[in-house]
Amino acid sequence: MAMTRLVVVSNRVPSAAELAPGQEGAAVVGGLVSAVKTLMLRQQGLWMGWSGRTTTRRRSDPPTIELSGGPVELATIDLALDESYLYYLGFSNRTLWPLFHTFPERVDVRHDTFRAYQRVYERFATSLFPLLGKNDLVWVHDYQLILVGEYLRRLGWKGKIGFFLHIPFPSPDVFEMLPWARDLLNGLLEYDLLGFHTQRYRQNFVDVMDREVGGIWNDPH
Repeated sequence: MAMTRLVVVSNRVPSAAELAPGQEGAAVVGGLVSAVKTLMLRQQGLWMGWSGRTTTRRRSDPPTIELSGGPVELATIDLALDESYLYYLGFSNRTLWPLFHTFPERVDVRHDTFRAYQRVYERFATSLFPLLGKNDLVWVHDYQLILVGEYLRRLGWKGKIGFFLHIPFPSPDVFEMLPWARDLLNGLLEYDLLGFHTQRYRQNFVDVMDREVGGIWNDPH
């Protein structure tokens, strides 16, 4: 029986040096990386994310593969400067982050930032898809990449995909304030397993689902 490989997808990745043998206890920057690093070092895996580098033009180069010297490979992609601004600083951090933390007065709703968010998650998915084996377990992380799983399904990926949200999930009344709330909900439903930090955040998601199934969804479109 083929071994299951864990494939982690996150906005940023640790450096190859941080994943090298003998670095199991070394400190890393960022809670997500700290939480996942130990697990990844215990088994063979692939970790994909944005390299942190930007280009002057949008490109579709295949991901760069780095070997850590240990069991984990790194796959990174570069983003165009405008994409990194609109997707990361824009939709992720000025729209989703305040909305999910229930600061609706701080939410910046702009169609251009959502379009950039779509372009980037499609880029993540199309870059990752050729690297996947049929026994891989894909684990997508956090609000920056909510829709990656849905696009992997569109590309034909039939394997298991999980998603963990590292920030709160808001109540239905707050969640529905987003013009693209239905898009995010449909994307979340493409995952085989969803993880939330607390029972409260899980219940908020269940309440959103109850409202949707009950037919009282307030769709702004």
